[in-house]
Amino acid sequence: MNSKKMLISLIPWVAFTLLAGHAGAGIVGWAAALAGLLAVAIAAWGMRERAADGSRRRLKVIDAAGIVTFATMAALAFTGSPALREHIVDYGRGSCALILALVMLGSLLVVPFTEQYARESVPRQYWHSPVFRAVNRRISAVFGLAILVSAACHLYAGYLGSHAHLPHAADLALNWVIPVLAILAAINYTRARAALARKSA
Repeated sequence: MNSKKMLISLIPWVAFTLLAGHAGAGIVGWAAALAGLLAVAIAAWGMRERAADGSRRRLKVIDAAGIVTFATMAALAFTGSPALREHIVDYGRGSCALILALVMLGSLLVVPFTEQYARESVPRQYWHSPVFRAVNRRISAVFGLAILVSAACHLYAGYLGSHAHLPHAADLALNWVIPVLAILAAINYTRARAALARKSA
């Protein structure tokens, strides 16, 4: 699987997490707008390329979700009240991560989202094989759960920050250490499963 391109699709989500964490209520809308523009640019770049068999690549579900999520977030921030913007500062990161996790896990009901990336480097004759489907289902589930853990951490940090003082150590652990470790674990699992699948092919 082309994990590099999948990680590129996550750049807008990471960018919003970085910016929203330091943005005040006055500029959180611009943070969402920038993340949305990044999602549009990545989607356009991805669709312009050709797959290995010469076919045009389709819009990735992660890119589409990013465009819709950040456009909505920006619209709410720009048109909402100051209180709403404060809520976006507190809970925006967690809400976006929760949406991303639900998209990833929801894709298991149709086509696992990682399959869109895997098809770009795997010959067409293997796309419908039980092994190919099973591997992508597991990888998508692991990534979805990792992002779900991140969402829970961000939301809890937002709750603590809005209702009480959030200590620096708790902020660091909830907003950075635990989410990064969860995503790194998902990446390592992806590499291990892909290597195992190549050996058994």
